[in-house]
Amino acid sequence: MPAVASILIVTCPVAGAQKADSQKSSAAQALKNLNGKTPAEYESQEKESAEMQISKTVKHCVAEVRRIGKCGPETCALDSDFYKNFDAFYNSAADRVENNVTLQGERKPLFVFNKCMAEKGLPLK
Repeated sequence: MPAVASILIVTCPVAGAQKADSQKSSAAQALKNLNGKTPAEYESQEKESAEMQISKTVKHCVAEVRRIGKCGPETCALDSDFYKNFDAFYNSAADRVENNVTLQGERKPLFVFNKCMAEKGLPLK
């Protein structure tokens, strides 16, 4: 009777292969979390969102400074024009907040503005 050989092949995963599969699945999950955007698009959107938040905070603080400069029905401070005319904006190209302070008398409104920005979590240098 002829001899019949049977071969049993057993496969077991290699530790490196499991790690690679785990990394692939983590990467796939991370890409799903980007809502269908590439990582570069997602970072760009996050940067725009941060810039919008800074701009909103600047506008809020400018409004606070101008509110101080409003005159009452019978009183008006001598330096109210400095407060009323104060302005600032976020320059995203330079990554800094610019303002229109040029005179020594405008230092008080600038202080109020900087204080407001710091209270909102965006201290200025």
